Amino acid sequence: MRKNITKILASLTAAGMVLSCGAAFAEGTPAFDLSGNPIVQTPESQEPAALSNGGTFNVQAVEHDGTLTVPLREVMEQMGYAVAWNEETQGVDCVREETVVSLNIGSGRYYHYNKMAAYNSSAMPYTDLSSAPYLYRDSVTYVPIEMLISVLGVSVYDGEENVVTVAEAAKVTLNSVQADEDGIYLSVNDPKRGEVIVRFSDTSVIPEDYDLTAMPEGMELEIEYGLAMTMSLPPQTTAIKIVIPYTESVDNIDFSGTITERDVEAGIIVIDENGILRALNVDDGTKITHGLDKRIYKIDDLTVGTKITGVRDAAETRSIPPQSYAIAIEIVD
Repeated sequence: MRKNITKILASLTAAGMVLSCGAAFAEGTPAFDLSGNPIVQTPESQEPAALSNGGTFNVQAVEHDGTLTVPLREVMEQMGYAVAWNEETQGVDCVREETVVSLNIGSGRYYHYNKMAAYNSSAMPYTDLSSAPYLYRDSVTYVPIEMLISVLGVSVYDGEENVVTVAEAAKVTLNSVQADEDGIYLSVNDPKRGEVIVRFSDTSVIPEDYDLTAMPEGMELEIEYGLAMTMSLPPQTTAIKIVIPYTESVDNIDFSGTITERDVEAGIIVIDENGILRALNVDDGTKITHGLDKRIYKIDDLTVGTKITGVRDAAETRSIPPQSYAIAIEIVD
């Protein structure tokens, strides 16, 4: 069974082997100009690669001092970065659009920043890891697997004979949820690939207890595509993992509006809040009341045209309309 190396690194972090993350000046920092801005080596080619909006690929890893490492240029170019080597400083700059990743041979400090932002020598974002880049056979830069996970934010899965799978989630928008004899599948809009059909297998990772059929059109998702993608139109693949982003918030929010749509089977109602549409998930945990009436109300009682007020979870999807969970609903009329 495929194992996610992220879990291994989580235990290393707990043990203190991932050293720190912050901003400071240190040996191996990218060079700065007279204005205090970092000087980035200009790669010979800035052509975007096919995987610049996520993708999945295999790479051969090498064990070095007890740590699994991978060739930096091969990985970064697969992910759409242009790579430049500085012989004098023994440094590497990797650039993808505004994002820059800088590192130096022998230093466990990895810089990851936006080249358009204003930085100076005392405020460069970095991550310190327990393992440093090195030159394999004095010619190829190799980095530890933990750099891909902790600095680049991708998933890494181990395979046979030191072959690892690197998966960067693609940011997509849901077109529709459909089903055929092979089960439920998604039609999504990928800004780099156009429409993509995403299917699921027994090993696909889906948020626990999440109902895929309840996802509204226009919802934003992050999907780790499988290694194989067909050459058909639209292309098809099987998801390794699907992530449903939510906006960050800790408070509940009051709402008031009129029901414009209702899907009892999916457990969703759509309300109009002064011209703004919002989808609300309603389940057995949602408290639905109507004045002093003591009877237990359900979603069946929430008919189109009914005015309601209530409290919802502040966390909501970035879809159109946004979707949130209804904690309590009061039927006004």
